[in-house]
Amino acid sequence: MHSQIGSVSLEEVVRIERAARQAQAEMIFAAFAGLYSFLRRAWQDHVARQQLESLDPRLLRDIGLTRFDIDAALEGRVVREAPAAAGNDNGLKGALSAA
Repeated sequence: MHSQIGSVSLEEVVRIERAARQAQAEMIFAAFAGLYSFLRRAWQDHVARQQLESLDPRLLRDIGLTRFDIDAALEGRVVREAPAAAGNDNGLKGALSAA
C-alpha cells in the first residue's frame, strides 16, 4: 500500500527527512570540527607564548627577537633580515616572514 501526503508519496517524505537529518548531522559535525580546530590553535599559541616568554633576553636576541616582538612573532608579522654574508645562512633565513 502506497500512502500519499498531498501529491508526495510517503516514501518521498521519508527520503527527504533522512536527507535533512543527514545534512543537519554534517553541519553539527562541521561546527564541532571548527571549534576543535580553533581551540587547538589557541592552545598551541598559548604554549608558544609561554615558551617564548620563558626565554631570557640573550636567547631571544639569538633568534632575532625581543620581548616586544613576541606578539608580532606569534601573529607572523616579524620580518627577519637576510644574513650579511652568503656563507652565514644558518637555516633561519625566512623562518619568520611578513604576513
